[in-house]
Amino acid sequence: MSQIKLYNIGMKTVFVTGATRGIGRAIALRFARGGYAVGGVYRRADDDAASLVRELGELGCFASLQRADIGDPAQCESAYRALCDTLGLPDVLINNAAISTTSPLSFADDKDIARTLAVDLGGTIAMTKLAVPALVEKRGCVIDVASIWGEVGASCESVYSAAKGGVIAFTKAMAKELAPSGVRVNCISPGLIDTDMNARLSEDEKRELVEERVPLGRMGTAQDVAALAYFLASDDASYITGQVIGVDGGFGR
Repeated sequence: MSQIKLYNIGMKTVFVTGATRGIGRAIALRFARGGYAVGGVYRRADDDAASLVRELGELGCFASLQRADIGDPAQCESAYRALCDTLGLPDVLINNAAISTTSPLSFADDKDIARTLAVDLGGTIAMTKLAVPALVEKRGCVIDVASIWGEVGASCESVYSAAKGGVIAFTKAMAKELAPSGVRVNCISPGLIDTDMNARLSEDEKRELVEERVPLGRMGTAQDVAALAYFLASDDASYITGQVIGVDGGFGR
């Protein structure tokens, strides 16, 4: 499913996976305010996609959203080609799409394990592979969104932690691989962010986590993450690559 405003001419373009909610939505809007054309990939939330297109249009943004399962390489390719046909080649790729299930590993469903790895790590690899030729041509950049759990691990989220740890390793490897071509690759590692992924936590649980683990004394916002993504895509970050940067309020590790 495609939702398109206009064809992009002469603008920088960002492609964002998981674009319609939470961190992805905040990133799409931040780049739109910075004058980028925005291409987004989302899986199911057509209502969220429609409202995002309206918001982007109100900002004067050229935008296209493609519906695809980021855990399926064939659908990744179809969405990527459609975005290129509509908006042109990307200057920036932001791999944000992710899912998470909470369960002790002994009780985890094998399908859920495979699905988490396919989306969180496999989708990042697939989209990056597709975008590399364009990013080399345009000397662009990749920004991967991982998680603090990919650095330190989380009980009952072992598979999610493993997938995000894989994203971090992939970021560092691709930074070395693409640096000679002038392409920068960095990783954002969010901590406790107030998004749908953390909606399962009760208010008491959130309060306890903040009090015990976050020195800055609050949950982060999607906009906090989007601000860093926008900086990393800018010329001000032209000598930054291969880095894993936390947006976590000093979260205790």
